[in-house]
Amino acid sequence: MSPERRAEGLAAAARCRRAALLELGESIAARGCVELVERPAAQTVMLELSSAVGTFCLGEAVVSSARVTVAGDAGFACVLGFDAEASLAAALADAAGGPASDELAERALADERQERLRGDDDVAATRLTLG
Repeated sequence: MSPERRAEGLAAAARCRRAALLELGESIAARGCVELVERPAAQTVMLELSSAVGTFCLGEAVVSSARVTVAGDAGFACVLGFDAEASLAAALADAAGGPASDELAERALADERQERLRGDDDVAATRLTLG
């Protein structure tokens, strides 16, 4: 799994599999060799849209981020909303890597994909055929 895909999946896990993410983070922290490089903190990020006529600000979103090392391996996470626990757990999972982190990330991405498809079906059911 690429680092980018893992980061996307762990951020998704903070939204839809939070309990599993926190459990994984706890198990990694219990092993020791963890250093907190940047404590979890809330920030805002600007969402921009680039178009042929220029860049537009769509708005801002609150995120929580954290940076750690686990046995010398760096980990970073940025999750949507005010969630210090999830950002720390995701950073630990990012640093530790391995099958448990990758599996959680993939399952969370699959959950969100299914939810989007259900939403598409709900919208499709409201279409009108005129004529």
